[in-house]
Amino acid sequence: MLKAKIGIILCSIIVCVYSYQFMTQNSDADIYGNDKESIIKSIQLSERGMNQEDIEILKIIDIKNNRIFPYLYNNKPGFIHFTKRISGNYLISDYDNHSDSSLEAYVLDIESDDSNQLLLIVSNEANDKSKLKVTVDNRTIVKALKIGEKNFSISKIPRSKHDSYSFKLID
Repeated sequence: MLKAKIGIILCSIIVCVYSYQFMTQNSDADIYGNDKESIIKSIQLSERGMNQEDIEILKIIDIKNNRIFPYLYNNKPGFIHFTKRISGNYLISDYDNHSDSSLEAYVLDIESDDSNQLLLIVSNEANDKSKLKVTVDNRTIVKALKIGEKNFSISKIPRSKHDSYSFKLID
């Protein structure tokens, strides 16, 4: 009789532990990037102490299983990149918002069908440069920029053989 009660208690504990693990493993706490509210939450978590009011999402860009958000935080350029999981939920892959400049260029790590890489440029209205010179493995590409407005652009550039990209702003 005592052994049966101990067995029932142990089984109950095991069921509770597995139920807890299953619920926390698939909880909404892991889901970011599925909607605007969770995107803002994930941006706040990526940079501790960000205020929601200071985040301005410029656009939601979906490319295959990737979701990219160029944004301004306190008018500073940044981006956050999510990757879609098999479950259909988007989880953070990469982010950056460490700049005090009016313009930032980011080479995105996104799988592509061709040999190109994606370049994301995010700027605020203080940007006064009209061109960005991008050098990839000794090959130079000039990108035109919009001046005096909050903006972003995404374009293809050649994939670097040596992971070598350099950027220079031109008037």
